[in-house]
Amino acid sequence: MDIEHIIEEKNLKRTHARKELLEILSQEDKPVSFEDVKDRLHMDKATFYRNVAKFESELILNSFESNDKKKYYELAHTP
Repeated sequence: MDIEHIIEEKNLKRTHARKELLEILSQEDKPVSFEDVKDRLHMDKATFYRNVAKFESELILNSFESNDKKKYYELAHTP
């Protein structure tokens, strides 16, 4: 996955947090929650959720809520 291309294609500002988040999610083979990846992130919780919201609105990420009300995220499958 070319993270730089995804960010550029969506005309998003290239930030370290966005690149880092996409890199981490691209390494996962299943949906993850904030708690699953927080130790690998160099950003606070607010930055994580702000970027996740932007990625969802740009159709870069999919999210769903589990039965225990925990939210999980994964990269959207792009053609």
